[in-house]
Amino acid sequence: MIAGALVATYGSWAIGVMLAILALISLVCTYRLPETAGSALVSR
Repeated sequence: MIAGALVATYGSWAIGVMLAILALISLVCTYRLPETAGSALVSR
């Protein structure tokens, strides 16, 4: 839905920009997740 509107309005380069922004958001979210190595994922 978003891609079709972007291509119609701005051209195909807008899809690349959208994917780059989504990748950046994903990297930031992954970086901000807490580290779980060495800790129990389920408390008993």
